[in-house]
Amino acid sequence: MNKITFDGDGVILVGNLFLPEGVDRAPGVVVAGTWTSVKELMADNAAHDPRVKSLALVAPWLHDATICEQAYGGAEAVAERIKIGREARSRYDETDEVDYVPVVSATDESAAMPYDIDFYLNPARGGIPAWPNRFAVMAWPDWLTYDSIALAPQVTQPTLLVHSEDAAIPDGAHRFHAGLSGPKDIYWLQGTQFDFYDTEPQVTVAVDTVAAHFGRTLR
Repeated sequence: MNKITFDGDGVILVGNLFLPEGVDRAPGVVVAGTWTSVKELMADNAAHDPRVKSLALVAPWLHDATICEQAYGGAEAVAERIKIGREARSRYDETDEVDYVPVVSATDESAAMPYDIDFYLNPARGGIPAWPNRFAVMAWPDWLTYDSIALAPQVTQPTLLVHSEDAAIPDGAHRFHAGLSGPKDIYWLQGTQFDFYDTEPQVTVAVDTVAAHFGRTLR
């Protein structure tokens, strides 16, 4: 493993590069974690780029405006988050100071996810020192107005979804899968959203299913 840094649209990103031994050239797999995560979390266990030859999504959160309203307490609640996000962006443009709230909190209603979520708050799971548990308030507008489901028809690469009806936003997964224009498959397991992050058998089954998908499509 080699730690690498690269420029992502003006933001310095850090990743872990794993290279196979004794192989000069091989397909690459880019592994990205969930919203607000860092590479040391579940990742250690894409539509306009022609270099992407295959796509696999494990328990993805896929939303549009309707799903956002359902998830965040209605249209007024979404509009309020967008408003405070734009205000935070204005303060950042003026002062270079970023307004943060917790990602997860059982007591702070301003948190991005104001719930008692064991995965993020338990040091034995995702509550690790490398994860700062902070969310930039100015990120709300881009997050809440992003329509991933509308992008599905633009995805022509072979695509696999691994999900559960008890995980986050299964309706989004159904609709995204239905809209894909290329070869596609969807594999349904049992389990909650956070089971896919660090719990067996969900992790191993998901990894094996994704590996088989890439084995078929990255030749």
